[in-house]
Amino acid sequence: MASPTTAAPKREKDPKKRVVITGMGLVSVFGSDIDTFYNKLLEGESGISLIDRFDASSLPVRFGGQIRDFSTKGYIDE
Repeated sequence: MASPTTAAPKREKDPKKRVVITGMGLVSVFGSDIDTFYNKLLEGESGISLIDRFDASSLPVRFGGQIRDFSTKGYIDE
């Protein structure tokens, strides 16, 4: 079992190795923008539904979180 008093890593002091977060994005069952995602999360909405994008009748589970408003074009070769 790991010790609960494990020290945090030392902070990097070299300014050339700093990280700056300039934005945030996501693709989720709740949508592809931060406001929609956050609001639906706060409302407790479920993103899980019956799978209807392909025939899942032979699978042991027929529900899941489907990404409905995302195109793989430009990201994945077909």
